[in-house]
Amino acid sequence: MSEKSASYDRRWFALYTRSRLEKKLEMRLRTKGIEVYVPLYKVQRQWSDRKKIVEEPLFRNYIFVRGTPSEYRFAVSEDGVVRGVTTNGQPAVIRDQEILTIKQFVESGVNLEILEEKIYEPQVGEYVEVTTGPLKGCVGEVMIVKGNKRLAVRLEVVGTTVHADIAPYTVQPYRINEDDE
Repeated sequence: MSEKSASYDRRWFALYTRSRLEKKLEMRLRTKGIEVYVPLYKVQRQWSDRKKIVEEPLFRNYIFVRGTPSEYRFAVSEDGVVRGVTTNGQPAVIRDQEILTIKQFVESGVNLEILEEKIYEPQVGEYVEVTTGPLKGCVGEVMIVKGNKRLAVRLEVVGTTVHADIAPYTVQPYRINEDDE
């Protein structure tokens, strides 16, 4: 394979990580030859006895890796990575320009205010649709919320109720199309 085509196959991907492991994963993946980017910004933190400027990830629980599809799969399997970010079941490719824009923001030295998007938190009694995994497309009622880690969802299958223990990030609110009723 030519150098040009090898470079063409290298894309940026986002990985969702366990809490506060972004920097550790960056170091581990780098030592294994994977190109990694964790955008950091400086923020002042107050402790009981002092104030300190620390570097924190711009996007909590996310890191970016650049590589081939096989390098991406290797990175996803690393301990501490929860999952790769996907679109329609495929790894979501991050455009080079988006990474450059993030780097410009971080390197500009401008004070950054992080406005975090509200993460969907299913509630008991709500109907949800599973968006990934073997139950993708199934609709069910949330029966139990086990912290922010697991849900018990009742799925009606062939007239029988089946409880599935699934992760909250694999569901979205189910909206009934009123034209279907």
